[in-house]
Amino acid sequence: MQRTGLNPNELSALAQAYQAVAAKLPAEKANEALVSVLTAMQRKDLDPDRLSALAQAYQAVAAKLPEKDARANEALTPVLAAMQRKDLDPDQLNALAQSYQAVVAKLPAEALRGNQTLLNGLLVRAPTSAIFLEIAKAELMGASAFGRQETVGLTMNLLSDPLSVEVRDKLLPAIAPVLVKEDQTLGPPPKEGDIWEWLEWINQPGSHNNPAPTSASASDTNR
Repeated sequence: MQRTGLNPNELSALAQAYQAVAAKLPAEKANEALVSVLTAMQRKDLDPDRLSALAQAYQAVAAKLPEKDARANEALTPVLAAMQRKDLDPDQLNALAQSYQAVVAKLPAEALRGNQTLLNGLLVRAPTSAIFLEIAKAELMGASAFGRQETVGLTMNLLSDPLSVEVRDKLLPAIAPVLVKEDQTLGPPPKEGDIWEWLEWINQPGSHNNPAPTSASASDTNR
C-alpha cells in the first residue's frame, strides 16, 4: 500500500486484502501491527487514496484489540502523539482521527476524559469540514463520561461551529448514542426539524415531566 504508482483500484484491492488478513490476526499481535501502519500514515509522500487505504487497514487491525484491555490504551498513546504533530497535512490528520476512533471504540468513555482538551484544541484548528467531523466524532466518543449538561454543551458547541454546517447530517447520528446512552426514553435527535429545541429540552431539569418537541417524537425517531 505504500508503493508509489498504485491506482485507486489497486489500493482498494490491497486494503481489502489487508483487512482479510487482519481478521485472522491474534489479538496479542494487534499492537505490533498497528505501530507499523501508524508509522506508514505519517510519511510525507502519501496521496489521499493511499492514506485512506492505510486508515482502513489501521481500523481493521484495531478491531482485533481486546475490549477494555490495557493494550488498547497502549495503542492510543502513539495515535494521540501523531495527531499533535505540527507538520501533518489535512489528509494525514483526517486519517489519524479515524484511527483514534477505531482504538477508543475498545475503551470505556471514562478512560478518555484526559484526551478531551487535546481533541478540542485540534477541533478549533480543523482546516476542513471533513476533518472537523472526524475530530468531533472522536470527542463525542468520550463525552458520555461527563454529565448531561456538559455533554449537551459540547453538542451545542459542535453544532454552532461554522464547519459543522456542511457535515451536520453525518454529525447528528454520532450525537444520539452519547445523549441517550443512560436514558433510552430520550430517543435520538430529530432527523429533521429543530435540533436546538430538542437539545434545550434535554438540558432542562425535569424534562422527562414534559413532552419532547414534536420533531423528536416517537413517530419521527422510528422512521
